[in-house]
Amino acid sequence: MLRAPLLLALAVAGPGLAATAASAQDKSNYVTVFGGSSFAGDVTATGETDAGAQRQVDVAFGSDGVFGGSFVVGGAIGRTLASGPHGALRVEAEISRHSNDVEGGAVDGASQPFSGEQNLTAGFVNAAYDTPRIDGLFGTQFSLTAGGGIGIGDVEHEVRDEAAGAGIALRNGSTAFAYQVFVGSDLFLNDKWSLYSDARYVGVTEPDADGVDVATGAVDSRLRSEYGALALTSGLRYRF
Repeated sequence: MLRAPLLLALAVAGPGLAATAASAQDKSNYVTVFGGSSFAGDVTATGETDAGAQRQVDVAFGSDGVFGGSFVVGGAIGRTLASGPHGALRVEAEISRHSNDVEGGAVDGASQPFSGEQNLTAGFVNAAYDTPRIDGLFGTQFSLTAGGGIGIGDVEHEVRDEAAGAGIALRNGSTAFAYQVFVGSDLFLNDKWSLYSDARYVGVTEPDADGVDVATGAVDSRLRSEYGALALTSGLRYRF
């Protein structure tokens, strides 16, 4: 006697229960590790010397990527906040390290054989949108991603002037506001693992640097610098 009402109740409530279960499953936590190549834009640092003269230091970077010593590595931990037929929204905390080799430059317009490196250690809070899963070749599935983040970045300079016995020409740095934007994709291996790749632009707003008199080794100017880099990365993402 109770079978018909019970089946009717299950028929009405079933889709809602299934949707609730799917939603709970989609709101997963995850960790991501990644690495790749970093291509920094040339830097122009400007300011005044202690004597009040204008100083400009231009720094050029190599473009050989990982194989030339310019790289990025990092990781993130995050959570999917909402998901549905139109995609998913995620938030995450990320930390990353960028390193770029110096391959020349100039001081006050005079070319110099600079060497050394520029490093960025940054922390971001990112937000990202993922498309619904798309069917690919050989039964694979993937999704596309777009997002961005804000945070802080610590830029470190160690630029040596080889014409002055490898004396330091630009050093130290500062912590400043950092931002990034990225587009990428997730190739799903199973419900837990995926291969992640992206292209991202990272910027830091006007970090400071010390200008150094290479003849004496003394800091003689405080310069306002810049930072911008395009990075191509890939890595693994694990959901739990």
